[in-house]
Amino acid sequence: MSPYTFRELKLEYGEMIYLINEKGEGYSGTYENDYNNSTETFRFSNYSNGKIETIRIESLQFLKRYSS
Repeated sequence: MSPYTFRELKLEYGEMIYLINEKGEGYSGTYENDYNNSTETFRFSNYSNGKIETIRIESLQFLKRYSS
């Protein structure tokens, strides 16, 4: 995923998102913010393992917010 596309989403802290990593694995969780534009990373609370992870945007195949 390009950093430009990520920034266009304008995610806010606490929003539920779904992402697919470079291995094709999909995860649901919460956007924890801490977006860093120098490393193009953000924090993600992964529901499947209960951990907060740092995600590199360019390694993502897909990311979307959950609609309510």
